[in-house]
Amino acid sequence: MNTANYIGTWLLIPELCIYQNGEPPLRGIYEIQSDGTEVRISVNWTDKEGAEHAIEYGGAIDGSKHPIDASGTTSTVYFRVDENTLESTVYDNDRKTMYARRIVSAANDLLATVQVQYRPEGNLSN
Repeated sequence: MNTANYIGTWLLIPELCIYQNGEPPLRGIYEIQSDGTEVRISVNWTDKEGAEHAIEYGGAIDGSKHPIDASGTTSTVYFRVDENTLESTVYDNDRKTMYARRIVSAANDLLATVQVQYRPEGNLSN
């Protein structure tokens, strides 16, 4: 099994965040776990008002659509591009609603995440 450099616990650096939608959190922890066939992502953050939030999601890393039970979505795809890059796409039937790309720096000390929301009124990136 190949190793993946994106696996681990990553701390948010708010001053490096660029948000088109909303404000960056005050702090956050992004944890990625994988057994090589599935990925599990946990995100915990504190927003600008001091409220705590958490979300968990994941699935098979095989590049195929898999059904999910979440409001406004029907399936998700996780794809390991290489040892430094993990992509995910969320769909509502055949319409792409969200895309995320996580890529580790060459020094393996920084994880950059780009998220795009595909909305009828225009796309937003964080």
